[in-house]
Amino acid sequence: MTVTRERLVELVAYNPETGTFTNKVSRGGVAIGRVLGNLSPSGYLRISVDNTGYLAHRLAWLWVYGEFPPGGLDHKDGNRVNNRIENLRLAGPENNAANKIKQPFNTSGYKGVYWQKRARKWVATIRFRGKERYLGLFLDAREAARRYDQEAVILWGEYANTNAMDGLV
Repeated sequence: MTVTRERLVELVAYNPETGTFTNKVSRGGVAIGRVLGNLSPSGYLRISVDNTGYLAHRLAWLWVYGEFPPGGLDHKDGNRVNNRIENLRLAGPENNAANKIKQPFNTSGYKGVYWQKRARKWVATIRFRGKERYLGLFLDAREAARRYDQEAVILWGEYANTNAMDGLV
């Protein structure tokens, strides 16, 4: 059974300005006032309510709007544990993917940019609707990053997580 807003409010407090949940009643060995949430393997906070685990950002939405989001939610800043309500917005899978952060295995320092040994230049690419789009070869990695940013804004508008947003270009 899915938790209701009424039940959620009965058990936990949510601070929309900080995005934190705290325990309101002593339950399952968790003290009153304790900050709730455990980090899941995917990097999101999970909170147990009535022996069922929920993603904290979905509970934040339920708390504020009275219902679970009809689809996906996006963390505007890309930080999966920042559950301030102003940081959450409705998003389909494509919009959510548009707001991805730079991957940890990235060696160029820029989203959508990698070094091509054969050409001895930087390549800019972007993934859209499951396909990688080639954006060009560049002498400078920053120029390639700017090209990625231009295309990201065209494709995703406000959902685009650009290199410029991250202070990289």
